[in-house]
Amino acid sequence: MEERLAAVERENASLRKRMARQNASWLFGVLALAAGVAVAGVAAQDAVFGSIKAKEVVVVDDNGTVRARISGGVPDAVMAGGRHDHLRCRGH
Repeated sequence: MEERLAAVERENASLRKRMARQNASWLFGVLALAAGVAVAGVAAQDAVFGSIKAKEVVVVDDNGTVRARISGGVPDAVMAGGRHDHLRCRGH
């Protein structure tokens, strides 16, 4: 009985060491991933593009309200209850 108890205690100690190494590996991986994301975020903020191609660009504020829209299919502006198509750019 004592022999079996000693074997179980040795196995338990071995499993604890293995789990500690595994937890340390996971922690290192998560920290490395977070560092990589932070570096990529800083690099993206300073990025300069020679060209951007999009069908539509929409600018929204922090509340999700559309503040500006650049698109070929934008309807006429509505001001004072009426439509004003003279506000559209006609290739000038």
